[in-house]
Order: sequence, then C-alpha cells, then structure tokens
Amino acid sequence: MKTPKGNLKKGPSRIYHHYDAAFRIWGPDTDIDGLSSVTKLQPSETHRKGDRRGNGQWEDSMWSFRSMRPETSDLEEHLNCLLDVLEPVKEGLLKTTSARSQGIFWCAHYTNAPSGLAGTTILSSKILKRLGDFGFGFAVDTYSDCN
Repeated sequence: MKTPKGNLKKGPSRIYHHYDAAFRIWGPDTDIDGLSSVTKLQPSETHRKGDRRGNGQWEDSMWSFRSMRPETSDLEEHLNCLLDVLEPVKEGLLKTTSARSQGIFWCAHYTNAPSGLAGTTILSSKILKRLGDFGFGFAVDTYSDCN
C-alpha cells in the first residue's frame, strides 16, 4: 500500500548529536572560593546564594567546571576530560564540599533528531567505574530542536 507523499513526515536532512558535560557542586553554604583554591581550577560558572536570578534570587551557591572538549566530541570524551582534571584534586574537593552541598556530573545531549530517533548514548564500563569511584551523581538532559 502506498502512502501519499503529503502524509510522510520528513525529518532533518542531517541529524546531529552534540554533547556537553560539567561537574557541579551546589548548596546553601558551598564555598566557591575554597573550591577554586583547593582545585586550582577556574570554574566555568558560579553563582552565590542570594545573587539575582531573573526576578528572584538563587537559593544556593554553585561552582561548576565544564569539559573543554568541543560539542562534537562524544559524551565519554567529555567525561574523561572532566575526570582527568578532577581526579587528581578529588581529596581536596571532597574536603571543601560541605555536608549540605550536592555534586553531580551534569551532561547535555543536543540533537535535531525527530521523536523516536534521538539515538542511544553508550558509555563504557571503564568510564562508568571512574564515575562511580568519584562518588557523585550523574545526569543527562536531552534537548531537541526538531519541530
């Protein structure tokens, strides 16, 4: 049975998958200056509790260090980049992170793939072990600009 051409849902001519990753620590008493000092890393993004956020204020302080890999790199490359930098300073990072703070490896997946074709992101057991040994959470948000 033929489907009339007008009923075919056409997707983008070239589907892309781009990634980003950052390690974030946030909480009501997160020590931004202390984290920067102990890690000797320049954070990619910070905000302090009480800083302006739109019409309101941030309820927590946050320190974030982003992967330096290009967005066309796969997710595992981003995570390896972060871990290569963070693992050597892990002890100081943990000592400086308050009990009321949380940490996470936050990842983003950007795509223009139509619904149902977003693709699969595969991580090796090696990177999963490295992430698990670090002891913080892991999250992936997917953002699609497909209409």
